[in-house]
Amino acid sequence: MTSPAVPAASSDGRFEVNLFERFCAQARKTPRARAIAHELGEVSYEDLLNRSNRFREALARLGLDAEQPVGVMMPRTPDLVACLLACLAQGLVYVPLDLENPPERTRRIVEGVRCRAIVGDPSLYGRFLGALDDPQGPLAGLAFVDLSVVSDEGSAGPALPVAPGGARLAYVLHTSGSTGAPKGVETEHRNVASLVDAAAELLAVTAQDCFLAASPIGFDSAVAEVFLPLLTGASLFLTDRGIWLSPARLAADIVHHGVTMVATGPSTWAVILSELKAIPRLRVLISHAEALPAELARRLVVHAEQAWNLYGPTET
Repeated sequence: MTSPAVPAASSDGRFEVNLFERFCAQARKTPRARAIAHELGEVSYEDLLNRSNRFREALARLGLDAEQPVGVMMPRTPDLVACLLACLAQGLVYVPLDLENPPERTRRIVEGVRCRAIVGDPSLYGRFLGALDDPQGPLAGLAFVDLSVVSDEGSAGPALPVAPGGARLAYVLHTSGSTGAPKGVETEHRNVASLVDAAAELLAVTAQDCFLAASPIGFDSAVAEVFLPLLTGASLFLTDRGIWLSPARLAADIVHHGVTMVATGPSTWAVILSELKAIPRLRVLISHAEALPAELARRLVVHAEQAWNLYGPTET
């Protein structure tokens, strides 16, 4: 049996640093550029960095050791992205808890990965985790951090040191596996850095690009939708997967937010093509997660400068 390939260190050390450091470097380079487009408005790189640093202060008060798993339970707003960045900066392993998941699956993930804390919106905790005050329950001893009370005003305090990256864990995502039980897949900082660098080169990503980010945060495709733009100076349009149920809304949002990159499965692309007379032309169109029929591929390629058939980062 051959050993799994390990990414070679890049000449400038990009694979060895914390992903947050690479985001910080981009924020310093283009502080006023758009980082996130959202129905609530736009967030610049500078604003996103400030939000992340404020969240870091709240996480630092937990006093957790490096690579401790922390559940993230938040609605899909720019604060969700800021929270992921804050976890990475502190050396914590974020465990996304999808709000679309059944409560039982969420509880099994939290228990199985032995989360040390849950961060996010406390109004959601009881709904997905059940009784939180049972001293004999499986959630006894968990710390809960209410990020909704972290002030949006002003900047964060003195910069905290950034944890090492490289071979340290960045997150744990859960798949169902053959039994249907959640299976945690551990991913290192350098894995994501390698993915981002390869995708940025393959897709020729520039600061003018905007990646539609509609995958649930617990899906591996969300990793590219969030980190590929933010580590390359592009932007992401943060929305929800309800957008796939309304092709007309999708077309309008592509135009309104200047979306240039869209990725979804072949079955969804088939519905979009059947319901829309015209799709706004994209720079990059990606089909993933399912087998792509040749006939559908021929129909897709006319709607973008580049069309790709890809799978998720967990599989690769």
